[in-house]
Amino acid sequence: MYQDNQYIIRNGLFWPEIIRKDVPKSGTTLQPIFEAFTNSIEAIRDKQKIDTNHKGEIIIKIFASETTIPESYSFSSLSIIDNGIGFNEEQFERFNTFRDNRKNYKNLGSGRIQYVHFFDSTRIESIFEQGGEFFEREFIVSKKHEFIKHNALVKHISCKKSSSCITGTTITFNSLLENSKVYDELTDKILKKKLLEKYIHYFCYNKTKLPEIKIEFYVQSELKDKSTISQSDIPNIE
Repeated sequence: MYQDNQYIIRNGLFWPEIIRKDVPKSGTTLQPIFEAFTNSIEAIRDKQKIDTNHKGEIIIKIFASETTIPESYSFSSLSIIDNGIGFNEEQFERFNTFRDNRKNYKNLGSGRIQYVHFFDSTRIESIFEQGGEFFEREFIVSKKHEFIKHNALVKHISCKKSSSCITGTTITFNSLLENSKVYDELTDKILKKKLLEKYIHYFCYNKTKLPEIKIEFYVQSELKDKSTISQSDIPNIE
């Protein structure tokens, strides 16, 4: 069991070298978003292994602020919310294991490294079930000085009993480390297009059992527009 306010340290790993050489910043600007979206899909799939009637849902919220130029925005943050299995002890251990080949998708534990390459901090809040009880876990992923000086990328903030019995995870990317036109121009419609392009094979082969996917675009914290990815957006396999 992890302690509150504990930096997660792995013996034999030197994170400054790993993030500099072994896993450099991806050339795909939206890679952190894709990594988190993949994790949400997998978390829902894991939940459905326990509850075959579980209806998956993923909500992506893009937050931007207005600029002095009309219809031009500055990216603030992005949240991905799912109703999957949550970060129980097993899932959290996997998240903290570098190059974990137990996962059943193309992710070996390097996703969080892309988080720290692009964002100042990533906050993850999750509700999970363990031993018949529900808990809520919160942790932060970052390469800020206070993390690196502990040779860590993850800080476990807390894990406590939850009054909620609905499992799921909210991951929030905050403060881009470098200005990005791609993120500043990101809206619900643009992200929908990017997800359809990136996941077209997965969407086609799982067309009838996809989670409900919603994308919301907020400006100054007010909902400006929204999109969904549904079966009608996905072509038939040819």
